[in-house]
Amino acid sequence: MTGEIAKIFNIPQAGGLLVLSVAKKSPAYYMGLRGGYLNIKVADKDIMAGGDIVLSVDGIKLENQANLETIVAHLGSLKKGTKYRIVILRDGKTKEVQWSKD
Repeated sequence: MTGEIAKIFNIPQAGGLLVLSVAKKSPAYYMGLRGGYLNIKVADKDIMAGGDIVLSVDGIKLENQANLETIVAHLGSLKKGTKYRIVILRDGKTKEVQWSKD
């Protein structure tokens, strides 16, 4: 989510990643991330709102596609057991969660 949509959702940076759903027994599930539950239309786009918005992973802000690719590469490079932290926006407040790579 970037641009006007990020502003509508009050994201405190240029963008973020909206969590649409969380698969059971996935790392996101065990971290306690929440998926959307409310289908809304914003700027002619259907969006599943109400879920967490991921702001950063290990300090890399999710503000654009390039940073998303950097995060994917970063997570792929972590060794088993390495902890990483994710900052999310939930109910208008930021929250940090940590997880270890399996």
